[in-house]
Amino acid sequence: MSSFRSSFCSALSVTVLTLGTCLAFAELALADAHQPVKVAIQVGDGKHRAYIKELFQEFERQHPDIDYELIVLRDVARYPSIVSNWLTQGYGPDIIYWYAGQRIEHFKKLGLLQDIDTFWQSQNLDKHFPTAVADTVKVDGKAWGIPITYFLWALYYRESVMEKHGIEVPKNWAQLLSACRVLREKNIDLFAFGSKTSWATHAWFDYINLRLHGLQFHRELLAGRVAYDDARVKATLGYWRQLLDSQCFNENHASYTVWQAFPRVLHGLSAMTLSDGVPQIDIPNQIRADVRLAQFPLIVEDMPLYTVAPVNAFVLPSYTKASPELNLMLRFLADPEFQLKFNQPIARPPAAISKLSQQDILAQEAEAIVLNSPGGIQFLDRDADIRFADKTPQIFVEFLQHRDVNRAALELERLRMRVFGPLPR
Repeated sequence: MSSFRSSFCSALSVTVLTLGTCLAFAELALADAHQPVKVAIQVGDGKHRAYIKELFQEFERQHPDIDYELIVLRDVARYPSIVSNWLTQGYGPDIIYWYAGQRIEHFKKLGLLQDIDTFWQSQNLDKHFPTAVADTVKVDGKAWGIPITYFLWALYYRESVMEKHGIEVPKNWAQLLSACRVLREKNIDLFAFGSKTSWATHAWFDYINLRLHGLQFHRELLAGRVAYDDARVKATLGYWRQLLDSQCFNENHASYTVWQAFPRVLHGLSAMTLSDGVPQIDIPNQIRADVRLAQFPLIVEDMPLYTVAPVNAFVLPSYTKASPELNLMLRFLADPEFQLKFNQPIARPPAAISKLSQQDILAQEAEAIVLNSPGGIQFLDRDADIRFADKTPQIFVEFLQHRDVNRAALELERLRMRVFGPLPR
């Protein structure tokens, strides 16, 4: 008969994770003749934990003869260091909830992850995930994880507010600046922004650069293979400055986090916001039903509408031992029905292509955008070296104040040099 174990580390206990009870399961497993398949997941709160625990009971019903164990962690800030500890010390969960893109590639290069390409091909998973999502877990042509969730950065707005002010969702840069001028005359911001969440500045830089120069250039830039004082980067900063000079953002954006800024859209103080979803707050149904999302507008005509969509995935540490039980758990995690239910409490679209009728309107719109995307990136801090990505938010936040394109470009290039070194001649 299947047994279920659940380990839960609150924010209070997670600081002693590497020495305390949160890793005790690894030692206990050594004495267990029937070692369970252990899955580590990061959740938002106790209610979310209870939901996930109940969701995994479906696996128990499907496979009553297989033991499994959930290790559920709440502290999102410390989660990366916890995962790093597991991987480097060589024991821990068999399957770990993690971040795709460069965060997978980083551990792969260190030899701390194992690819799942044989499983991926046997299950024909290229047909189960949009290209823009599947690409985030692939390195050197092999799959290294199962995507589970993505967070599409897009323009969120209220239809009734746009209609009230006679503004259409801008589809190109000229329409965007025009909408900004019209709304500013009415003392309304086109964009609600919260630069107190400094990393949120990455989304603006990512989208403007993608819309100007395309996906390949942006990837080369994030990989440190292009100088940041390049004229093309300066052009990107110049377009960003146009929004600042046109007062397209709320004036006091430095006092808001990205989630504190979102209610400005709900209350009609700002027309739109660039966000990766709707905050987990109580929103009256009538207002929530009025919220829609749209693509970031074109800047260069005919440039493909690349997306910015961070992806979370399940990965296998290098120490995980292959087994039929492990493969059954991987199949369960990749199942579209499981993925749909997994993402419902966090109001995110599932990574797997799903039945749109079971999702709310925003999830449907997000999935349609990603399905039609010719490709994209996750986010600067997911697809660039963490040593670089950790320092760029401060440079961008300062740029919002001084608006000096050359100064920002020079600071970015100095940082690139420290992290990546000189460009090859």
